[in-house]
Amino acid sequence: MPEKTGEKTIILLIRHGESEANVQKIFAGNTDAELTEKGLNQAKITAEYLKERNISAVYSSDLSRAFRTACETAALHGLKVIKDKRLREIYGGKWEGLKEEERRRLYPDAFRMWAKDMELHIPGGESPKEVQARMLECILEIAKSHVGQTVCAASHAGAIRALCAVFFEQDGVEFADMPWVTNASVTTLIYMNGVLSLEEYGYDKHQMTDGV
Repeated sequence: MPEKTGEKTIILLIRHGESEANVQKIFAGNTDAELTEKGLNQAKITAEYLKERNISAVYSSDLSRAFRTACETAALHGLKVIKDKRLREIYGGKWEGLKEEERRRLYPDAFRMWAKDMELHIPGGESPKEVQARMLECILEIAKSHVGQTVCAASHAGAIRALCAVFFEQDGVEFADMPWVTNASVTTLIYMNGVLSLEEYGYDKHQMTDGV
């Protein structure tokens, strides 16, 4: 069925709450890492912030830190979380499980450039460009399945940053200069008339207000 012209679909991209890997400064990537107590509280605060939104569906990366974050929002809307591996964090290859100082010491060139170059592959892993492609495919598929509705999708900082680079580039902002979204922040995308656009990147004022 063709999409109705003028119907706006809202996609709320939520970064997961603080994880044990965040605290330990370990590159989790596709490795599972549980939420900390603070991270779970952040997820609850974001869920409460979105409570009055008419959310029709909740999607999530299949990694537990994102899924647990998504569950808090889904519960307040009587929904089940739909897992999709395409919403996963960038695959870290040889970096998986390594601390920041280890990555800097063992892979100095890649460590210096990976957050600045969309084409650069993490050793044995993905490039931000590859992450952007799978994220874009997933988000467009979700948007086309929920035309005129509001949906949530819980993902990860690197994946959200890679996806949104396409919108920053349109405004002349280099990938290297893009900020990282904070834990349990909300990035708002709009899909309308076949076009995906960025409305707000990494909103986290609700977290600050609640003292997290």
